[in-house]
Amino acid sequence: MTDPDFAVAFIKALGRKITVIAWSLGVLAAIKAATSAPELVEELFLISGTARMTADADYTGASGRDIKAMAARLEKHREAVIKGFVKNCFNPGHEGEPEFLLSAGGFSVLDLAAGLEYLEKTDVRNLLSGVKAPTVIMHGLKDKIIPFSQAEHMHRHINGSVLKSFDAGHNLPYILDHEAINPIGGI
Repeated sequence: MTDPDFAVAFIKALGRKITVIAWSLGVLAAIKAATSAPELVEELFLISGTARMTADADYTGASGRDIKAMAARLEKHREAVIKGFVKNCFNPGHEGEPEFLLSAGGFSVLDLAAGLEYLEKTDVRNLLSGVKAPTVIMHGLKDKIIPFSQAEHMHRHINGSVLKSFDAGHNLPYILDHEAINPIGGI
């Protein structure tokens, strides 16, 4: 079962409307869930995410070649690859990265490589217009992992969505306080 399939199954198992909050890679699964079970998604908060990680002719994103190279480096340099990723997540002044990011949750090299392959190949842009839940897209203007232009793309294609920018990087969930989110809630 893929992450989006798991998210959809989980939401359906709950059997009631919920608010879905997703960060980074989780945004791909949240979009899939919101379009697969729209009757169960009350509202959607997409934080530092994308509908497609890699670039193509008319879409700004990461190089698929760079993602493959990162996956290849994992075998011999797992720690260095993870530290490089974490460094890109956190902008100066917010270096207090959570320890779980440095350890990558104890995931094996195969798990991490599979995650990178998922990022390289997954494209849910065609689902964006099918998102019916009120949606807030929050993204850091200094995000080095997922460019702000990808948040703008989602905003243009999710009808009625709200785009909220922050002077931050990919670490947005770790620096936001409830005051930053309160004006957004109740969309």
